[in-house]
Amino acid sequence: MKTLIFLTFFTIKRRRAMNKYPIYKSSNIPWIGGVPEHWEMRYLSQICKEQLMRNTGNIETNVLSLSHGKIIQKKKVTISNFTVEK
Repeated sequence: MKTLIFLTFFTIKRRRAMNKYPIYKSSNIPWIGGVPEHWEMRYLSQICKEQLMRNTGNIETNVLSLSHGKIIQKKKVTISNFTVEK
């Protein structure tokens, strides 16, 4: 089953601090509970697309995920008591 998300982003802490809406509907997701009646539910694939760009030549240094089975080694430089990756 595809994961459903709401167009309006919220966290549990923010939800407690939000103003109360007059009518709520069930989200059918136990840990979320009720949501304001006017909120729409969409499939994640309707809102965004997976990025499939490769980091050829290690141009991007802020990589948030790694390819399965590939390890990129970085040089390490030691400065006093700290280890810095280059």
